[in-house]
Amino acid sequence: VIEEVEKALVNPHKVAADWVGRMGLPYERRDTEVVSADERPTDNHDDFYHALLRVYADWGWDEAMILKHSPFRIADPLNNAILLRSNKELLEIASELKKTDEETKIDGWIAKTSAGLESLWDEEDGLYYAKDLVDNSPIRVKTISSLVPLFSQGISQTNADRLIAHIKQMKDEHPEMYMIPSVFPDEPEFDPLRYWRGSIWFFLNRFISEGAEYYGDRKLANEINADIVRLAVISLNEYQDPNSGKGLGADNQSWTAAAALD
Repeated sequence: VIEEVEKALVNPHKVAADWVGRMGLPYERRDTEVVSADERPTDNHDDFYHALLRVYADWGWDEAMILKHSPFRIADPLNNAILLRSNKELLEIASELKKTDEETKIDGWIAKTSAGLESLWDEEDGLYYAKDLVDNSPIRVKTISSLVPLFSQGISQTNADRLIAHIKQMKDEHPEMYMIPSVFPDEPEFDPLRYWRGSIWFFLNRFISEGAEYYGDRKLANEINADIVRLAVISLNEYQDPNSGKGLGADNQSWTAAAALD
């Protein structure tokens, strides 16, 4: 197992190419033939993604094996926040249907996810950070994932206020920018054109605006919603440049349109 992982980390391109080659396929990127390479993951990142797939395939997609040995194991605020909100909604349905046993089960899920989400809180920075579970260390990069716990409706008002303060600071420091980019603009990793490295995603902005309203800041929620509508007039692409509003990635995306309509 360790040998397989080390091969994937040391030479991900070769590992990925060998795997795809076994299927009788050339190892070639197709996304950059239809979208500018500046807007997509780098070749190095793309190689790692495919190398991981090769390792998981060799392990027979065994979830326990992947959770124990994968070199990429992340506890993420975004996914946990959405899971928490989903289960809170599910609990309301169970209550409406008077499914008492199901309510007890879902309550347990909510408690577990709430505790996991709070374990990602950084009191000094006032943000939720992803955690690398390989060495149990925080990934101290400020991204939109750090703010999505607002959507969960399961964090404290105190933590919500600190997240909202970060958004307002970003708006004050970058008044010309559409909010909220996928990576904070003061981060060295910020790239306004790159896939998930600084580009804007409508649906996550909509989640955060809903969260801001839930925690009492309707003015900020309206400002974020206004940016979504302003961007929608420019394009309904997969993602957008936060500086110019230019559409990036694939065009005419239904989930982008859905967020704008909402």
